Amino acid sequence: MEEAHHLQELLQVYEPPRQALRVQLHACESTGSIQEPAYFPVKARAGAADWQLRRCQAKLDKTARRRQRQMDTCEGYSRDLRQILRQQAVLQAQARAMFELDHAKDQIMTLFQLGLATLGMWGRAEYFGKSYDLCGWQRLWPFFKWGGGSRRRRTRYSSPSAPSTTGHWYATWQRGVVK
Repeated sequence: MEEAHHLQELLQVYEPPRQALRVQLHACESTGSIQEPAYFPVKARAGAADWQLRRCQAKLDKTARRRQRQMDTCEGYSRDLRQILRQQAVLQAQARAMFELDHAKDQIMTLFQLGLATLGMWGRAEYFGKSYDLCGWQRLWPFFKWGGGSRRRRTRYSSPSAPSTTGHWYATWQRGVVK
């Protein structure tokens, strides 16, 4: 900013002598005394004054462009900051809504899922042999789809409605044993 003020002051200093030289040149040219020896030094000083004025004006323009770039950058940062603050306000409003949620249903569902998983592990441990200890739900699901009940005969369980050894149960059992 100081540089711009300094350049403005220089422009104001260079302008009056330049104007006076221009008036002298115009007077010489209008009277037709271009060939006189006093004309050329005035023309050289006028050219030097024009050059200094143009140089100061170029520096002033360059400073103005630099200042405008800086202002544009600051405006962009300010715009980004305003957007972030708006997003933060929205997130804070949502955070309050999240803390106000009722988690009782979620806790009940978690308990039911835990109970179901425990029941599945108990059923696997109780009704299947040691070779099925690492089986998941996908592997044991065909067995759970059977209909009917089961009864215990000394050391093994059987299902009265189990299909024959050539049916679906046997094929599923073979896939489980082979893998």
